[in-house]
Formats: sequence, C-alpha cells, structure tokens
Amino acid sequence: ILWIPRDYHPQTNARFILQISDLIEGSTKDLRLKVAALEEKLHESHIQYTEESELKEKEIENLKNLVAEFESRLKKEIDSNDSVSEDLRKEMKQKSDELERVMLAQAQLIQQFNQSQEENTFLQETVRRECEERFELTEALSQAREQLLELRKLGGRSPLSPCSLSQGSLSSSVAVSSSQGEKRLARLNSEMRIKIPSLHGVSKPTTSPASTQPSRVSSSGLPTLPQPHPPRGRPSSVSETRQRLAVILQRRLSQQ
Repeated sequence: ILWIPRDYHPQTNARFILQISDLIEGSTKDLRLKVAALEEKLHESHIQYTEESELKEKEIENLKNLVAEFESRLKKEIDSNDSVSEDLRKEMKQKSDELERVMLAQAQLIQQFNQSQEENTFLQETVRRECEERFELTEALSQAREQLLELRKLGGRSPLSPCSLSQGSLSSSVAVSSSQGEKRLARLNSEMRIKIPSLHGVSKPTTSPASTQPSRVSSSGLPTLPQPHPPRGRPSSVSETRQRLAVILQRRLSQQ
C-alpha cells in the first residue's frame, strides 16, 4: 500500500516516480535481452537442424540407390547362382534395416526439433507477458500520480486526508488484482505442465495484505484510483511488484 504523508512534496514525488521508472526500464531491458538470446538460440537450432536434415536426406538417398542397385543385381544373378542370390538377399536386408534405422533417427530428430521450438515459443510468450505486466504497472503508476495530485488539491476541502483516501483506493485496486491473479496463475500453471513438464513447481502467490483491508472511500465524491486492467500472464508478479514498490516508498518517505 502506498502511504503518502501530509507534508509530502511534489519534488519528492517526482524523484520517486523517476526512480521507479528507471527500475522498470532496467527490468524491461533485461527481458528484451532474454528474448534476443532465445531468438538467437532458436535460430542456431534451426540452422543445426537444417544441416543435419540435409545430411540425413543425402544418406537416405545413397542408401536407396544402394538398395536399388542390389535389387537389380539380385535379379540378374538369381538364375545363375543360388548362393550368390542368398548373399545378396542378406546384404539387401541389412541395407534395408540400416535405411529403417536412419529414417527412425530422422523422425526422432524432427520430433526433438519440434519440441524445442514449442518450448522456445512458450518461453517467448512468458517473457512477452512479463513485459506487458511492467507496461501495465507503468500505466498504473502514472494514474496514481495524477490521482495523488488531485487529492492534494482537494485535500483542504475534505474531512478525510489524502493519505487515507489514497490508501483505501490502492487497497481496493490491489485486492482486485490479487483475486484475479490467483485464477490466471492456475491457468498458467496448467499450461506450463502441458507444454514444458520440466517447469513444474511454480509457487502460488501469497495473498496481499491489502486484499484483506476494506476500501476506505469518502462519501464526499472524491476521485479514487482507477483499477488497472488485469495482466494476461502471471498476475502474481504485478501484485508482488506493487507491494515491493510500496515498501520502498514507505521506507524512503520515513527517511525524509
């Protein structure tokens, strides 16, 4: 919960908003670097798969030519020498088995490549959702700053302080985000179990303390902070980020 004291100055507000924006910009930059690394890895995997696939196709083509050659030789020798025909049959059988093994290896390679591509796609989607969360957080902070400025202007005419109003509005906003976040987190966990079994173990977000507090909104018609749109992926991270930002702001305001 963001706690704003009575003697809060606009200069301090601007400085804290700038620091928060820098933190968000740094996190976004890190996520973009991760996306670039994943794209590079996917590109390298695609190149490797293409090279190996070409080698396998050439090997299969050579084996097919050998099988065709052995079949032709078998037809010529079948009338003249039974023993030679038997040897050729055995050799053809060996080549056919080898061809089957090579084709099976190629099928396994294709399956592994498809699985790797799905995993990379899922990771890119996860990173995209995290970026969206940070963009939504930036928008929510901008709206909060505007509401705080309005509350400071209307503070002298209201029996309630801007501090209590801002605390109640932000509490209701965090409560809605937390309740919606748990539902979306359950859906995200099920997707992760289906797509990437190795990513099991995502912890369930803890309920924000703000979600248990009643919203204290004045009946005098003062504006309250708008509730941000719920994030499309992993909402718990938005709630946790808001809590951390609130703790940081409270600590720094107490040091003023």
